[in-house]
Amino acid sequence: MAAIRTETSDAVLTITLDRPDALNAFDRAMKDELL
Repeated sequence: MAAIRTETSDAVLTITLDRPDALNAFDRAMKDELL
């Protein structure tokens, strides 16, 4: 599951929440993926 996408550019990490069907609400899987 890829509910969180990351991109690094010039030493800046951008984290994108990608669950539009759930309005990007956190769930257990998303929390586990982030941590």
